[in-house]
Amino acid sequence: MVRDISSFLQLLGQYEIFFISYPLFFSLLAIFVVVFILTTNKRKLLLPPSPSKLPIIGNLHNIGRYPHRSLKSLAQRFGPLMSLRFGNVPVLVVSSADAAYEIKKTHDLTFINRPKRRIYQKLLYNNKDVGSAPYGEYWRQMKNTNKFRKLLSEFTKLLGAPDVGDYLPWLAWLSHVNGLHGKAKKVAKELDEFLDGVIKEHMNRHEKHVNDHAEIQGEDQKDFVDALLEIQRENTVGFPLEKINIKALILDIFVAGTHTTYAVLEWAMTTLKAPQDNEETSKRVIKETLRLYPPIPLLLPTISTKDVKLKGYDIIKGTRVIINAWAIGRDPASWENPEEFLPDRFLDNSKDFKGQHFELIPFSSGRRICPGILFTIAINELLLANLVHKFDWSLPGGAKEKDLDMTETVGLTIHKKSPLIAVANRCSF
Repeated sequence: MVRDISSFLQLLGQYEIFFISYPLFFSLLAIFVVVFILTTNKRKLLLPPSPSKLPIIGNLHNIGRYPHRSLKSLAQRFGPLMSLRFGNVPVLVVSSADAAYEIKKTHDLTFINRPKRRIYQKLLYNNKDVGSAPYGEYWRQMKNTNKFRKLLSEFTKLLGAPDVGDYLPWLAWLSHVNGLHGKAKKVAKELDEFLDGVIKEHMNRHEKHVNDHAEIQGEDQKDFVDALLEIQRENTVGFPLEKINIKALILDIFVAGTHTTYAVLEWAMTTLKAPQDNEETSKRVIKETLRLYPPIPLLLPTISTKDVKLKGYDIIKGTRVIINAWAIGRDPASWENPEEFLPDRFLDNSKDFKGQHFELIPFSSGRRICPGILFTIAINELLLANLVHKFDWSLPGGAKEKDLDMTETVGLTIHKKSPLIAVANRCSF
């Protein structure tokens, strides 16, 4: 017995450090248990395929100058559902029609909200516009309320500019060093002053007509801004419509109604080899242009609000979802000769861009589909039909089609880097 006790005391002496500092021992033990549980759970998750990641930056090194092209190349290796990590942010990249269907139809409510981006908060009145507003009563109501070109161009470039602070918050200071923060602040201020002027002009016009006891008509007929101001005065929506909300909605109209329209029209005229004066031909040309050159190649990202199973894979809450509309429109599984501009492919093809055919979703789909889609398409078809009906077109200086520079710009929307220059001769009829 004595021998046993003596042996036991000797054993205690060997490990006395643990009993002297037992709080440290149990703290380390607790940390070990937590880490073990977390890593065990992580191992049980079946995540979509992913390229190898680097410490800290994750997969940011895989994204080149043209993200939609980089992501398409990666998807060809890792599949239409691909898991990436930008800094410490999990990202799901969707590059096929059936995978987009799962996101936008089957699990629409799970992926309906937008992630918060610092650049959006600066430029979009703290996410008061339709495109980036969180899902809720404000978004539902606004979705139903259906020197400047240079400023808009800079605006869309900034919206599409990568901000490392979104993915690595401790590097947010870089946006001050590289000028991104300063540019955003300057453009936001200039846009705000412009929109203030637009609203003031409409308010003055309304006040004048009220004082004169006259209705707005003729050249002064009511427009979208008048409608918003009337809603504000009469308080006909379920929340206060403030001046900042009106500015954000006007900005939506300018960006979606002019900048994307211009982008689509320029690509259509660039790729149109033999313009024909035919309404149905114009419709097919617009469709084919939207397939090859969607104005926003990477649809505005959404974020998962809960854990969800997607095509057999685990998608964790907080994952940012990027749908590559550019890659989907060029997917050989959906399109024959996908890299060729062939408007006649729609002669006997019912696929459309209104959100029901996921092989062609330049305006997204589901609850987050672009609310101005019909307006945008009507303008594009009207402009293109008039251009090919009233003019004969040629390239200057005897240039050939093969001489055209098809390089893209970088930003939220894709334009030609070198603007299209063409000679218009009025038709004699």
